[in-house]
Amino acid sequence: MTHWTVTFQDTSEMIKIRADKARRDAHIAYVRGRPGLQIGGTLALCPQQDFPGAIWTVEAETRAEVEKLVVKDPYYIPSLRRYSIHNQGQTSVIQTDLAPDWEFVSTSRYLYTFLCNKLNTDLHGKTIGIE
Repeated sequence: MTHWTVTFQDTSEMIKIRADKARRDAHIAYVRGRPGLQIGGTLALCPQQDFPGAIWTVEAETRAEVEKLVVKDPYYIPSLRRYSIHNQGQTSVIQTDLAPDWEFVSTSRYLYTFLCNKLNTDLHGKTIGIE
């Protein structure tokens, strides 16, 4: 199975879409009902800022499967949300042998990456950089 990262760039108009409770509930139900969508969350450059986008980590065989997930999401409106998909690689035989519980290790790795990125964006306005 291949691991993918999807990053979304939203226009300022997306704030209206996010404010629609029915659409938000549909979006949450959609992403929770997709086991291949491992981690998702909003992006912000500093605390209390409107969200300029989002990020997902997805496990899927093909890029086309990932695109299908994106375009069927209730939050996806082509004129308001752009996306890019990045291939993060596949689970190798060595990884499987070394980590029999690969799903836990994989999810932990992506969660760690997501949280580090979140920390960096939260601290962006407070520091020059994190080395």
